[in-house]
Amino acid sequence: MQRALAAPPRLCVGVSRALAAVFIALLVWVQAIAQERVVFEPDASFHPLMATPEGVRVQVALPQPSGRILIGGSFNSVGNVPANGIIRIDSQGNIDGTFKCWPGTRGAILAAALLSDGRIVLGGQFAEFGGEPRTSLVRLKPDGSLDPGFSPSIDGDGSEVRVIRVQADGRLLIGGRFKSISGVPRSCIARLTAEGQLDDTFDPGEGAEDSFAVVYDLAIQEGGRIVVAGAFTKFAGESREGIVRLLPDGTIDGAFQPEVKWSPGLAYVRAIEIDRHGRVLLSGRFDSVNGQVRRGLARLLPEGELDLDFDVSEGVNGPGEPVATILRVTANGQIIVAGHFSTVGKVPRFSIARLSDDGLVDEKFDPGSGFTDDAGMPGVINDLAFLEDGSFVAAGDFSCFQGEHCSCIAQITQDGLPNPKFSATALRFLKVGCVNSLARSQDGGFVAGGNFELVDGVERHALARFTDSGKLDPEFISAFAPHSVVNAILCLEKGQLLVGGEFDAVAGVPRINIARLDADGTLDTEFNAGSGPNGPVYALARQPAGGALVGGAFTSFGSYMRPGIARVDWSGAIDAFFDPVITYRGGAGEVYAMLVQSDGRILIGGFFDAVNGSPCNSLARLLPNGDLDPGFGSDLHITGRTVQILAIVQQEDGRILIGGAFENINGHPRSGIARLEKNGSFDAQFVPGLGVDGGDLPIVYSVQPYTGAWLLLAGEFSSYDSVPYNNIVQTGADGNLADPSAASGIKAGTDAVVNALLAEKDGGVLVGGAFTRIGFQPVHGLARLKPGSSSPASLRIELEPGGPVLRWNGDARLQMCRSLTESWEEVPNSASPYRAPAGYSHAFFRLVR
Repeated sequence: MQRALAAPPRLCVGVSRALAAVFIALLVWVQAIAQERVVFEPDASFHPLMATPEGVRVQVALPQPSGRILIGGSFNSVGNVPANGIIRIDSQGNIDGTFKCWPGTRGAILAAALLSDGRIVLGGQFAEFGGEPRTSLVRLKPDGSLDPGFSPSIDGDGSEVRVIRVQADGRLLIGGRFKSISGVPRSCIARLTAEGQLDDTFDPGEGAEDSFAVVYDLAIQEGGRIVVAGAFTKFAGESREGIVRLLPDGTIDGAFQPEVKWSPGLAYVRAIEIDRHGRVLLSGRFDSVNGQVRRGLARLLPEGELDLDFDVSEGVNGPGEPVATILRVTANGQIIVAGHFSTVGKVPRFSIARLSDDGLVDEKFDPGSGFTDDAGMPGVINDLAFLEDGSFVAAGDFSCFQGEHCSCIAQITQDGLPNPKFSATALRFLKVGCVNSLARSQDGGFVAGGNFELVDGVERHALARFTDSGKLDPEFISAFAPHSVVNAILCLEKGQLLVGGEFDAVAGVPRINIARLDADGTLDTEFNAGSGPNGPVYALARQPAGGALVGGAFTSFGSYMRPGIARVDWSGAIDAFFDPVITYRGGAGEVYAMLVQSDGRILIGGFFDAVNGSPCNSLARLLPNGDLDPGFGSDLHITGRTVQILAIVQQEDGRILIGGAFENINGHPRSGIARLEKNGSFDAQFVPGLGVDGGDLPIVYSVQPYTGAWLLLAGEFSSYDSVPYNNIVQTGADGNLADPSAASGIKAGTDAVVNALLAEKDGGVLVGGAFTRIGFQPVHGLARLKPGSSSPASLRIELEPGGPVLRWNGDARLQMCRSLTESWEEVPNSASPYRAPAGYSHAFFRLVR
């Protein structure tokens, strides 16, 4: 449960006794309240890197001059250096700090091409790059900065560019999965001018027509003819499975008709390469070409006939779906084959091999145990970058090369051995972890829980404690196993923690989704909930009489049926007499938020439509014994596409703030945030305008009152009351935007969801989520906002012959209300000095910046 800080003193403008007497005589009472403007900025000194290796994909290795290599994929940091999707290394494996590409992209880089002037074109699956809108294709300057003059529009659901080829005249061929370019139909293949406009002299007609179609690779033959490889069965109205050749204008070349088949089903061609004789090497999922047996590897003559002189006996094989994803021809005509396999031509080769011109495996190129994952199985090579000395850099999904640990990158000599001059030990590729919960510890520090494995490179599975100075606490060692998730934290006496989430053991001891830890992070064996809840725990709340409430997405707790909520004592035993039934459409409901009030009654929010058989749309109050409180919210109607309540906060005056996914309350627009009276009735004085919006389901996960005058809201949204705010916003206490024009750090927002907020004693606010930046400041999953420099507004009230006059300094907005129980309203066209309206017996004014 989050704490609201005590309300700060308000700046009230005093008047002399004589003037006060005049006010009384005139029966005009004007109270001026000036609120201090709080501008939040990210604390640059606090940037722990919450990370996980899960989900990392390294897809691209592009050689550049001087031995440098551009590495692209889906990652957020490399060797504790923030890097979203792209980074450059030198020939020894050191990160090149001169390549300034931050903030990159949260999507995936799948393709890259180097232009003659040193600029770089990147393709992939992304919607923005460098903080600017860019869909699937972007161009960088040689130093890594965004090139603003290149901005083609790639359209289609889930659009992605997987291959880029630069023609001799500078025009760009692109392939992948997309439907149109700048609104012009182009299915999976297109050609652009050097500046990114669609080249309408290249028209492939309907292109790859299948709904699942994707172009994986492109190769340019002599005369400008283009060989297209991918997964498709029809191209521009003609039957073509996996491979087709186009003329320079994009029409199908009918003279090129190889037949690629896979007997179990759909064949596809994953890679193609043109050798020095114009022959076409191809790899993919197939077992015959032109009626001849060819398992995953084949070579065609320039016009599409099968080259019978090239035969890799038995092709590529291995566990899962073995496939060669990369084909490269060396200067002396040898063929490098890489991908995911364990044998080539019956010869053991884990993910890489070299072939002679006739398809025999070259025994002189022996990578030994090759590329493997953590389990010793074949890894995946996604790209190869050939260097001037004949060695090459492999990029992909693997953790070892010849038994030596490496993270997705390795350099190989011409003999297939590790290059001793290249060190990849510091190149650990990681994805950002996710912080789901924050809690203040008794020693003044705080605890973060979520889905992460490392903090600043130090193992901390799912849970980490930080000192009051913001440093990782070395005395607290998380006892959770990898892949555990912590969603809720309750700080107890003597530094103990009750934690809930998704896990099955702590320190190797069975603990299902709930456990208690001692102050050093070790398991407290005196708390044992047995088989525990059979689903994730999302919320914990302490009971005044002892024990804790447990909320989540479960149907049972131990041997007891407990849909969504249960109560346990401090030994972990379930309270058999606390048995509320939380349901949704007759099945089990889910509880995401809980708040125990001072009288013991329990506010619950989640995803449900009934409690104990009585209708309740995702919000209810329980009596201490678990019965539904019939006096709470009896006239409250929450509606929306999917109603979920994920945050509940009680103000000092007893009114209740709720956050989540909803659209209306009692017919009034309240998207994601609303306030209720103590009895659960709708509070119309809290007016958030249009509330949160953006994305498939705009949602508020956390609400944090700040100094009594402001609110911080966090979640997943792109606007608040139609003003752009990304996932975090500061509002006034009544829900209005505190300052729509403020260009503060919080205005810039984050690049991904914010799950948790926690106010600090010094006025700062901790922010947890799955983001990699606030504005352009690198932060990974955990950040601190600090109040920036601000000055109090100055407001004076002077009595003039025509009545009271208000004067103030600086840029501020004047608001007025007739009673402090009413909503504040903007005074239209107000400027200092402002004369109070005549005829009012009393009025209240305040300044808001």
